[in-house]
Amino acid sequence: MSETLSLLKPKIKSASRHLQIGKLAAVVRNMVFLSIGAGFWAATFMLTKWFIGLTRGEAALVGLADVLVEKLLALTFLVFLAILLFSNVITAFSTIFLSDDLELVGQLPVSTMGMFSARFIETVFSSSWMVILFGSPVFIACGVAYSSPLTYYAWACIALFLFILIPAGIGVMLSLILAAYFPARRTHALLLVVSVAVLVVLFLLFRFLEPEKLIDPASGFRGLGEFLHSFQSPNQSWLPSYWAAETLFPRLRGETGRSWSYLAALAGWAAGVTLCTNLLARALYKKGLSKTKEGNRSRPFASFFVDTAARSAARLTPRIFRPIARKDVKTFFRDASQWSQVLLLGALIAIYIFNFKSFKAVKISGMLGDYFLYFLNLGLGGFVIAAVAVRFVYPSISLEGKAFWVIKTAPIRLNTFLRGKLFISILPLVALGAGLSLGSGLMLELNPVLFVFSMISSVALATSLTVLAVGIGAMYPAFDAENAAKVAGSFGGVVYMILAGGYLVLFIAGQVLFVPALCLYFEKGDTSMLLADGLKTAIGICMMLLSLALSLTLPMKLGIKKLHAS
Repeated sequence: MSETLSLLKPKIKSASRHLQIGKLAAVVRNMVFLSIGAGFWAATFMLTKWFIGLTRGEAALVGLADVLVEKLLALTFLVFLAILLFSNVITAFSTIFLSDDLELVGQLPVSTMGMFSARFIETVFSSSWMVILFGSPVFIACGVAYSSPLTYYAWACIALFLFILIPAGIGVMLSLILAAYFPARRTHALLLVVSVAVLVVLFLLFRFLEPEKLIDPASGFRGLGEFLHSFQSPNQSWLPSYWAAETLFPRLRGETGRSWSYLAALAGWAAGVTLCTNLLARALYKKGLSKTKEGNRSRPFASFFVDTAARSAARLTPRIFRPIARKDVKTFFRDASQWSQVLLLGALIAIYIFNFKSFKAVKISGMLGDYFLYFLNLGLGGFVIAAVAVRFVYPSISLEGKAFWVIKTAPIRLNTFLRGKLFISILPLVALGAGLSLGSGLMLELNPVLFVFSMISSVALATSLTVLAVGIGAMYPAFDAENAAKVAGSFGGVVYMILAGGYLVLFIAGQVLFVPALCLYFEKGDTSMLLADGLKTAIGICMMLLSLALSLTLPMKLGIKKLHAS
C-alpha cells in the first residue's frame, strides 16, 4: 500500500496544480471549467427533478409513478454499466500498458504489484469520474423529489462506489488477457474502433426508432402508461445495474425492504472481481508489459491505403502545402482515436438531417414559417461545424507535439505553416457545411431564394469557423497533450467554443435584420421592405460582414504571433 500511495502522489500533485490560484489565466480557466460543469450538473438535476415531479403528479393517476422512477434508476445504472465497461477497457490499456511514464516508473524500486495497484486505482478514477460527476445529480434529484431521509444519500454513495468497482475490474481483466497474448497497441486501437462502431449503431437505432412517439400528445401519460403495462422487459436480475437500482429504490421511499440483500450482492461481486483482477495481474501483468515492447509488424495493405490517401490529399493542395498535407493525413489515419471518430461524425450528420423530418411536419402544420426554419437550420448547422472543428481542426497545431521545434527550425515560415494547416482543414469542413445545408434544405423544401442563401451562409460559416479553430489552436497550443481528445477538452478548446457561439449569434442576428427584405426583393422584385427598413438592413449587413471579417483575419494574426513567441 505504501508503494501504491507513493506512485499516486505525483498524479495527485499534478491534478492539484490545476486547482491552485496563481496567474490570472489559470483563475479564468478554472472559473470557465467550473461554470460549465456546474451548468451541466444543474441542468441534469433540474431535468430529473422535473421529470419525477411530473411523473408523480400525472402518472399517479394510473398507478405508475413508482414504476417509472424505478425504471429510471435501472436505466440510469444500465447506461452507466455500458459506458464504464467500454471506458475501463480503453482506459486500462492507455494507463496500465501504454502510458508514457512506464519506462521511468519501471526503473523505480517498487514491486510489480505495487505499480499495478497504482495503475488500477488511476484507471478506476479516470474512467469513472465523469459518471460520478454527472450521475450524482440524478440520484440527488430523486432524493429531493421523494423527500428521502439522509440515510438514502449515504446508501447512494456506497452503492455507486461498489457498482463502479465491478465494471472496472472486468475491464482491467479483459485488458490484461488481451495484452498478454496480443500486441497491446494494435489491440487498443481495435477496441477503440469497435467501441465507437457499437456506440454509433446503438445511437442510430435509438434515434431512428423515434422514441418520442411512445408518448401520444392526445392522451398524455395514459399512452405511456398503456405502453409500460403492455411492455414486458427481460429479467435483468443478474446485472449489477439491477442490484444497484434495487438497493436504492426502497431507501428512496424511506423503506428498508430488500436493500440489504442487493447491497450484499454488490459488495460480494465488487470484492470478488477486485480479488480476481489482483490474481490475474500477478500471472499476466509482466507478460503484458513485455508485449508492449515488441515492435510493430509491417502492414502492407494499411501502409498502401495511408500512402494513397496522403498522395491524393497532396494533389489537391498547392505545392507549398503538400509536405504538410502528406504528414497530417498519414498522422490522422495512423491514429485510430482520430479516424474512428469519423464514424461518430457520420452518425451526427445522419441524425441532424433526419431530425428535419419532424420540422417539415411542423412547417406543413403552419406553426413555423420558412424564415424561422432557415435561421434554426443555420444555427444548428453552425454548431455542428464548430463541434467538428474543435475535435479535428483545433488540435492540429498541438498534435505537432514536442517535435514542434522541427517546424520552427525548418526552412518554412510559420505563416506558411499555419496557412497550410488551414488549407488542409477548410476543404472538408466547407464540404460538411454545404452538405448539411443541402440535405436539410431539401428536407424542409425551402423556397429557392432561402435555399441559395442557406448554401452561401453555410459555406461562409464553415470557412470562418475553421479559421477561428486554427487561430485559437495556435494561440493555446498544448504540445504536451497525449491525444487530440485532451487537446479539444482543454481551456483553449472551451475558449474556441465560447467564441464560436458568440460569432454564430452575431452572424445570425445580422441575417435576421436583412434576409427577409432581400428575399422579398429577389422573389417578387418588391423593394418596399428594403426602402422602409433601409437602416435596419444596412445594420444587419454590417454586423454580418464585420463578424465575418474579424473571424477571418484576427485569429490567424494572433495565432502566428503566439507561435513566434512559443
